[in-house]
Amino acid sequence: MRRVETVLLIFLISGLAISGWRQENAPAAEPHYTVAFFSNAPLNIDIFIADSNGSNPRPIVSHPDLDYNASFSRDGRWIIFTSHRAGSADIYRVHPDGSGLERLTDDPAFDDQAALSPDGTLLAFVSTRSGQADIWVLDLATGASSNLTDHPAGDRIAFGLGTYFGDGSQVAHLAVINSDGTGLKMLTEGERNDGFPSWAPDGSRLVFRSGRSRARGLAIIDVETGQITPLTSGSHNDNFPVWSPLGDLIAFTSDRDGDYEIYTIRPDGADLKRLTRQPGNDAHCAWSPDGKWIAFSSARGGFKDEAPLSLPQWNPQPYGEVCVMRADGSDVRALTDDQYEDGGPTFVPTPGLRLKDDY
Repeated sequence: MRRVETVLLIFLISGLAISGWRQENAPAAEPHYTVAFFSNAPLNIDIFIADSNGSNPRPIVSHPDLDYNASFSRDGRWIIFTSHRAGSADIYRVHPDGSGLERLTDDPAFDDQAALSPDGTLLAFVSTRSGQADIWVLDLATGASSNLTDHPAGDRIAFGLGTYFGDGSQVAHLAVINSDGTGLKMLTEGERNDGFPSWAPDGSRLVFRSGRSRARGLAIIDVETGQITPLTSGSHNDNFPVWSPLGDLIAFTSDRDGDYEIYTIRPDGADLKRLTRQPGNDAHCAWSPDGKWIAFSSARGGFKDEAPLSLPQWNPQPYGEVCVMRADGSDVRALTDDQYEDGGPTFVPTPGLRLKDDY
């Protein structure tokens, strides 16, 4: 693990009532959302939270060793993170108020990238305890763990296997596996470079980035039959697709009009729409649980102190803020505005929040 001198900030931003570059015609009563994101700030890597308006950032369980890669439980009661505080990289959890710190894994191997199951009983994480990086699941009640990807052996996990962000000649494929470690199935094969899958809400299909050269198009695959249907193509780069919880739209990043912007398209390839139009790259979008909002990373704020504060060998793109907008691209709001790189947003699941078609 490279010891990058940064701080991971996990901000709890509720209600989206935060001033930014544009905030207009906001409805009087909005559901309360929470957005989690990382921030590359100087000093040590720690987990932080802040007030709902972004002020008063404070560490939760500060420690001289590294704490990073935090994620929320579905009910928002726990923050899961990786820590080196016991000498090796292990998984911990803690309440957002800093109480209840608990070590979940205890192994000399490298455990990282953890997430809790929706009911909070299982922990999925990446570990090198088998001698290579594999996906493991830990039963929190019994302490029993199992390796999902070391052998062909509920819900399924889709993932990419291979090398990405090269010149397109590297091989990478899609695979799915059951959450209990059974049913490992390779979905693509041959001289392909496929990755970044996102499930359709009904679990029958995946949208993914498909590339065989410098171009990066999107495609949809039927998980059972393996039939692949191209969604986008061309000499431009389309990447990071995310299927809406409503199933009607797929959001993605593309440089088809110059710099990287956020677009949506219907699963049948109709109604391609550009959502962002500001100078600077916009990417890494995420849907709110009800399909009303899209969070994304943006460079529209320009450079402040990011470059001097960042070591170029660790951080080749030292800029970025977290923004949200409505699903049609309107009502853009900046959630962060600081001198660090903020990105990788995701909406924390909100208990009781229903899809908009259910209202």
